[in-house]
Amino acid sequence: MGFAVLLQFIAGVICVAVAAFFGWAATWSAVIAALIAILPNAIFATYLAIAPKPAEYRFFVGEGIKIAVALIAASLVWWRYGLQVQPLVYWVVLIIVLKAHNFGLLGTVKE
Repeated sequence: MGFAVLLQFIAGVICVAVAAFFGWAATWSAVIAALIAILPNAIFATYLAIAPKPAEYRFFVGEGIKIAVALIAASLVWWRYGLQVQPLVYWVVLIIVLKAHNFGLLGTVKE
């Protein structure tokens, strides 16, 4: 799970660097989207890592916490900074960072 968060962090850094070419508002929007995608997953990975014994219910509790943190963070950002966030940049970066862990699967395919 930590590897997935690392891949998301790398994708977030790349997206923010690309957004920097389009101005301050795009950079700010990319940073916010990357944090909203990475923070809940990092909390979820930490929750699973500190669990003393693996169990199915821990996964579902962690997933629920992750979804709640993501919804609360996104709501707070849009409520507080809604006019400063560029929606297109925000959604593109959010989707890229959320799906970045799929690129880790490309290296695990063996014939």
